[in-house]
Formats: sequence, C-alpha cells, structure tokens
Amino acid sequence: MALMVDDQLMTEVDPHLRHALLQYCEFYQLDPENVVEEAVSDFLYHHNQTVASLVHGYAEMASLNSEICQECAGCEAKID
Repeated sequence: MALMVDDQLMTEVDPHLRHALLQYCEFYQLDPENVVEEAVSDFLYHHNQTVASLVHGYAEMASLNSEICQECAGCEAKID
C-alpha cells in the first residue's frame, strides 16, 4: 500500500521485506531510500519497456488482421 503525503511517497511494506532491506543496507553501508528509489526506477523502466513491446505487437497484429479481413471480404460478399 502506498500513500502520498505532502508530495512524498510513504510506503508500508511487509515486515520481512523491510528487515531484509535494512540488513542489506547495513551490510553494504547503503542508504535504504536510495536502494528503494533505484529499485522502483528500475521496475518502472522495465514495466514501460514491456508495455511498449505490447503496443508494438498489437500494432503489427492490427495490420495483419486488416490484410486477413481484406482477403476474406470477397468470400463473404459471395455468400450474401
């Protein structure tokens, strides 16, 4: 669950995940906020790449579907 408070993102995470993050950051001497920010940024980048790929695929399929419809239109006209 995420909340916006005064233009800052406040999150609640699973206690086990929070504990693991804090241990990781302590071991590698990292700021947890930087780790979370980088993780979210990476997630959004990959998610956006996936969406762009899907849009491209749908555009290609639309062209193919249009060709198939044009090929079958003559058959449908003969039935009427």
